[in-house]
Amino acid sequence: LTGDEAITLFEKNKSIDLVIMDIKLPDINGFEVTRALKKIRENVPIVALTAYSVTDIHQKCIQAGCAEFLTKPIAPQSLVTSVYKYIM
Repeated sequence: LTGDEAITLFEKNKSIDLVIMDIKLPDINGFEVTRALKKIRENVPIVALTAYSVTDIHQKCIQAGCAEFLTKPIAPQSLVTSVYKYIM
């Protein structure tokens, strides 16, 4: 999805309980999309998933509203642990 498509889907689908957000999107970046989603529904957790592992990207993700930050390539167990934390 593009960032705009993700925002539209999120607005229309109230059953989304968790978002896994890639930071690099083809139109707008994941930081902007995260901020837009948080304005729509503040309580939905957003987990950032990105190939960038530098500290300032991690901070930007948290400041944008992400609950957690994961880097690619991701170990399946790390993803499962993160998702489980927010859906249970």
